[in-house]
Amino acid sequence: MDDLVVIILTILVAIVGIFSQRKKRQEAANSAQGGEDKKPTDFWDMIMEQQEQSQQYMSPEPYFEEEKKEPEVVVETPEKPKYSFSVENEGTSDLKEALKKSLEPKSKDVIVDGERFSLRKAVIYNEILNRKYT
Repeated sequence: MDDLVVIILTILVAIVGIFSQRKKRQEAANSAQGGEDKKPTDFWDMIMEQQEQSQQYMSPEPYFEEEKKEPEVVVETPEKPKYSFSVENEGTSDLKEALKKSLEPKSKDVIVDGERFSLRKAVIYNEILNRKYT
């Protein structure tokens, strides 16, 4: 019973496809015949037809309105202090000082139960004792 339904649907789809192809072929043949009648055979007729089409599609010249000018708002910015020379500032850089501070070793020792406890060592020992792939 199920096979019969599938076979009937397949036949229906095939019939619909055949009819749609016939319609497309007929429309193509009609448009080819109708298209040949519309083409002018004379060179001057072609030029006149193009001129008529260009006159139909000519757009009107754009109309520009003058914009109303609003008064400009002037914002006063405070003057930046000019560079003042001082011997202490010459030859040093704030970046170098910040780099030195960041490179200084920082102690990550924590006091637990009155003893110093290194967090780095705790993480290493934890990974050794709790291996993932054993």
